[in-house]
Formats: sequence, C-alpha cells, structure tokens
Amino acid sequence: MARFGRELVRSLTQPAFMEDVRQVGMLAGSMPRRKKEEEKRQDRLAKENEVFKIYEQGLRSSEDANVAGVTAATGKLSGMLTETQDESVRSDLMTKISALGQLTAPTQTAKNQRNVSDLIKAENLLAELGEKGEALTENEKQIKEGVQQRVDQLRQNASTVQAANSSRRDARIASLQKNEALAVAETNAMKRDLSRFVGSDQFQSQAQKYRDRGLSLQVDKLETEVMEVMTKREELVDKLNEKAPLTPEEKKVITDLGFKITDDIKVDRKRLNTINETKFQKKLDIALRPLDPASAGLAKALVKQELEQIVQEGEIEQLPFFQDISDKVEDILEDPEELEFFLNRVDGASQAEIPNIIREYLKGKFPKKFEEMQTEMRREATIETTKRGALSDIAASTNAARGTAAFEAGIIDEDRPLTPDDEGYFDLSNPDDADRALMLYEREETKKTKARQQKEQLGATTSVGLTQRSSFNF
Repeated sequence: MARFGRELVRSLTQPAFMEDVRQVGMLAGSMPRRKKEEEKRQDRLAKENEVFKIYEQGLRSSEDANVAGVTAATGKLSGMLTETQDESVRSDLMTKISALGQLTAPTQTAKNQRNVSDLIKAENLLAELGEKGEALTENEKQIKEGVQQRVDQLRQNASTVQAANSSRRDARIASLQKNEALAVAETNAMKRDLSRFVGSDQFQSQAQKYRDRGLSLQVDKLETEVMEVMTKREELVDKLNEKAPLTPEEKKVITDLGFKITDDIKVDRKRLNTINETKFQKKLDIALRPLDPASAGLAKALVKQELEQIVQEGEIEQLPFFQDISDKVEDILEDPEELEFFLNRVDGASQAEIPNIIREYLKGKFPKKFEEMQTEMRREATIETTKRGALSDIAASTNAARGTAAFEAGIIDEDRPLTPDDEGYFDLSNPDDADRALMLYEREETKKTKARQQKEQLGATTSVGLTQRSSFNF
C-alpha cells in the first residue's frame, strides 16, 4: 500500500499527468456551455425551418394570385422579427420579408387579371344558361345561382368590370377586324382584276363572276362609280362630234384654268375634253385604288363594335317594341349602305375618335331616344352603386358585431369594430365574405319585396271591402 502511495504521489507530480487532469477538468466544466450552445443551435434550426415554411406559404399564395396569403405570410415573418434575437435568423427574416414584399404588386396584378377572366367566363356561362329559360334542369338552376353570386361579387369592383368590358371589346374588335380585313383583301383582288377590263365589253361578264362569289355589294359600288365616269366621257365625245356649243358652265371650266375661249367649237371642245379626262382618270383611280386591309378592316370593325355596344346599352325593357334607340341601330347594322355612310364619316379619324363620332351623330339624329338610353344607363348605375353601398354597410355592421363579441370574449381590449389586422375581420375582397354579404343582401331584399307585396295585397283587400260596403249602403 505504501509503495502504491508513492507511485501515486510520483505520478501526480508528473507534468503529463497534470495536463490530462486539467483537460478532464476543462471538459467537465464546458459541458453545460456546450449543452447550451446545442440548444441554441437547435432553436435556430427550428426557427429557420419555421421561417422557410411561412416563406413557402407566401410563395404559393403568390403563385395562386392570393394577395391576402402573401400579406399574411409577410405579417407572420415581421412578427417573428421582433421576437428573434439570433442575428443569422434575423438576417434571413429580413431577406424573406423583402422578397415577399416585392411579390405583392405582381400578385395583385395577377389577381386582377384572374378576376377579369373569371368575370368574363362567368357572365358568358350565365348568358348561356339564361338562353335556356324554363328548360333549365335543377342542377343547372343551382349552377346558375352560384355563377350569379360570383358575378355579383366580382362586379363590386369597378376596375374589374371596366377591365372585363375592355377585354371583351378588344376581343370583339380583333374578331371583326380579321373578318373585315379578309373582305377588304377580296375586294382589292376584285378591283385589280376588273381594272383590266374598264371600258371593254368584258367588264360586265367579269363583274358577274365576283357577284356570284358573294361580292355583289362591292361590285355594284365599283360598277356605279366606273359607269358614271364612262357615261360622262362618252357624252363629251358625242358633243365634240356633234360640235355642240359650250354651255356657260363648260366655258367656266376652261377659263378657271387660265385658258381663253377661242370660239372655235372644235378647239374648245377638245381642250374641255382634255381637262375633264384628267378628272375622269382621277375618279377612276380613286374607285379602283386598293385599300389597306389592316386599317380599313379596323375602321369597319370599330364602327360595328360601337354600334353593337349602343344596341346593348339602348335596350330599355320598359319601352314597347321598336321604340328605343337599340332597334334603330340594329336596322343600321343590317343595312350595308348605312354602314358605308358611317365609314365615310369616320374616314381619317383615329381609333379613339371613332366611338365619339358615331355617338354624336346618333345623338343628333335620335335626340329623344338617345337621352332615354343615357337615362336608363344612369338608372342602372345608381342601382349598382346602391347595391355596393348596401354590401359595404353589411360588412361594417358585421365587423361591429364581431368586434363586440371579441371584446366580451377578452380577445381585444376595447369594444370596437374589427379592423383588417384583427382575426375574423369581414373583408369584401375575400370571395367567401363577399358571398356571405351578397346572400344577406338578397335575403333582406326578398323580405322587403314580400313585405311590399303583402302591403299592396292588404291595401287591395281593404279597398275592395270599402267598395262593397259603399255599394251596399248605396
């Protein structure tokens, strides 16, 4: 034992052993610190995972055009930023908050575009179902009701309605322009061909070929213009051959150009014919000139589109058949000569000027009916505005009621309406909330209608009773 004691003392005095003991002591002392660092590391990893999860939700919301989802994700990350002390996590949070912030505008744009597309599709489907009338199945009636609610909800946003109208109008113009440009191209081909036969016996037979192809209107117009020139040309040649004296008007044509009258009928007639030949050729060139299919097609498409728009706007159900401006404009659309008249009126006008030119003309031609159309449009706009106001009132009263309930439950510290930052806020931009508001609005309107009908029925019954008693007493 004594020797063991000496060995132990000797070994304890050796530097190498003392170093080992010191290291063991250091390891033992560092264990709590290492454990704490590991806990911090695990906590950081957990927060980073949570941050990434919320960030991914924001990205998916952006892909789905869900602005509220992007805003919610940004709000959650901002809340974590105030609670987190770890600098690396805070740096990551700032990066992701900034990235989501940059997605807000394009997400809103995508949402607006989707809403416009949804409104167009929903209104088209509603129109298709409406055409079936009483033939709708029960399933189709339910679909129609749901689609109508969606349309009403989307139409609460004026910019969505305006964008949808513009999109439909542009699509319609593009379709019309394509058809009209093709018609112009066919007319140009016809003009190029017939120009080779002007003044010959073959003109009539060649013109008939194009009439048989469905270009009767274009051929008739060209033939009228060509025959007018040819007839006047022949008349002047006959007068020259007959040595007919010049009329005062014919002499004026010569003198207006600086020539003197020689009183030699043959000389003066030849000069007059030369002057008129230049005019005749110019008229023929104008009649036979090819038009640009793109610009000519666009002009006709714009005229048709604007007239069709007025047909829709001018349809007033309260007026008897054939007594609103819609019917007058429909007649114009079916008359090729009337369309040609409008094309001449807008000749040289820009695309933006054409609608106003057409409306100003119709306003002057049908002043009373045009005013009736504008009155009806104002009436419908008033109804739509009233409806939007009613839905806003519903949202406000709902948020007030929910705020009171949240206060009584201890969720908020004052009795006030909920705001967009509060949980449970009733937001009309949310499709679900908008649908609920619309259902409440329609329910209240139905109640009002029933109450009014009952009041009218009661009034009618009372009136009948009084009449009967009066008759009896009499």
